Parts: sequence; structure tokens; C-alpha cells
Amino acid sequence: LISIGPGGFGVENAEATGRATLEQAADRYTPRIISGGETYKTDLYKAIASGSSAALYAIVKEPRAKEKSDNSKSDGGFSERAASAGSFSDARVLNAMDLYASTFSDRSTSLKTKSMKIEVSKLREVVKELEGMGKNEKKFDVKRAKDIYKKGGDAFNKYCFLANEGLNVKMKRLPYL
Repeated sequence: LISIGPGGFGVENAEATGRATLEQAADRYTPRIISGGETYKTDLYKAIASGSSAALYAIVKEPRAKEKSDNSKSDGGFSERAASAGSFSDARVLNAMDLYASTFSDRSTSLKTKSMKIEVSKLREVVKELEGMGKNEKKFDVKRAKDIYKKGGDAFNKYCFLANEGLNVKMKRLPYL
């Protein structure tokens, strides 16, 4: 991109937008989203149906906080903390969904991105409620957990619908639950 600035003509870095960026984001984030969807419809459903608060918590728990001892590790304790995250946690799946939604915007936030992020917010609420139930066995109520699960499933499917809408024929679609 060539621009005219105070010093005359200059070259600025152009930001990559459009299909190339979308394809890179899809390659990076959709595997985590798809894996999260599989976990949601199988493992999470089984944990709720069985009434196991421990299994539920293991799926939706967030990674542990960084500790002072992590500073002495070569990767700052990142790999250990990442491994402690549940398979449908905010850190593992919902952040990827947020980042993927952002790729549908260029210089300003598009309506598609806003709509997708609304669905991610709904899923965050679901995960937070389920995590609370999983932490405290006394709070675990199978009927309530199933209702929350359905709300999250609807949000996940709507997110996938929005993501798939208008995609190039060559792009891989996100599967519904």
C-alpha cells in the first residue's frame, strides 16, 4: 500500500483481509471448535445424563492460574496449565470461537461477527453455570443441567449456522451438534 505522508511517498504494511485470512483462521481455529462440538454432544451429555458432577467439572473447568513456580519452567508453565483445561472450556473452545468470529470483520465489526459473538457469550454463560454445578455436588441438578445444556446446544448450532452462512464453496463448514 502506498501512501502520501508528511515526508512524501512511503510504503506501509497492508493488513491481510478477505479470503486468505479467513482460510488461515479456519485452519487454525475450526479444529478446536469442531473438537469442542464433539465433546459437547458426547462427553458433556453423558456427564450430565449420568449425574456425575466430577465428570461435568472435568469437561468445563478452566486451566489453573499461573503460579510463581511456573516462572522457572522453560515455557512458563504454559503447557501444564493448558493441559489442565477442560475439553469444552472457555480457554480451549470458546476463545477459538471468538477469534474465528472476528475474522468475518475487516476494518469495523460486521453484523455477522457481532451475531456470532452473541452466541459465544451465551455459551460462556452455559459453561460458567455448568462449571459451578460441577464444582459443588450439592448444586448439581440433572434437570437444570439438561436445560442449560440445551441452551448451549442452541447457541452452538446458531454459531455454526452464522459461520457457515455465505462461505465460499471450497471452505469447510462447521458441523452442527
